[in-house]
Amino acid sequence: MSQGVVEMAKTRGSDLVEVIIRYNQMPNAENQNFIEAIGGTIKQKFYNIPIQLVQIPAYKLEQIASFAGIEFLSINSPVQAASKPAHATAKLPNPNSAHYVPVDLGVAIAVLDSGVGQHSDLNVQNRVDCTIPASNAGETFRDPFNTDSCSNNNGTSPWSTDWIENNVTDSGPIDGQVVIYNGEMSLWDYPNTETEPSLAREVNLSAVSTATFSFDYRVRFHHVVP
Repeated sequence: MSQGVVEMAKTRGSDLVEVIIRYNQMPNAENQNFIEAIGGTIKQKFYNIPIQLVQIPAYKLEQIASFAGIEFLSINSPVQAASKPAHATAKLPNPNSAHYVPVDLGVAIAVLDSGVGQHSDLNVQNRVDCTIPASNAGETFRDPFNTDSCSNNNGTSPWSTDWIENNVTDSGPIDGQVVIYNGEMSLWDYPNTETEPSLAREVNLSAVSTATFSFDYRVRFHHVVP
């Protein structure tokens, strides 16, 4: 037993105290039955290391310490020694300093990093996913012009608008200076209208961090006006 446990066994009488029991091997049903038989309660089990957190009347501590298979008893208390180097690195004030601010034990700590792995010995209260939803990965918006229409949607997600033509003889997708026909979209200005025929279509990229735009094209010279 640690010195603190020895002192509790002598002075705390029937008070319920919390101690950490370290076994020489993973505890089993026999250990649990013994703890319960002498009035103890197992508060927490650890499934990868041979320890248990137990609440027990203080006067029973010596009886626990004598049980075969138990290596050591220590008081369940906040870890102090391991945090001292971190406090020094962070230049936190000493508890006796005028600048020291005590922390309420009811305050929870949030860890924002790449995540805390699932583990049976961790008591994670809540998880919040701050990453971009995976549902947007590989999302595509396509129009191979396989039908003579301004509203084709052939990707995994729909476009926000149809193709919007900008040409002086707007006659729909199969006539005028902007034509969708036979698997192609054509822009031409014959006879010369002294304008620049074009078209546009919108897509919503608000949920993605990167996007790639790709297209195939060819150039034809026909009825070139000097």
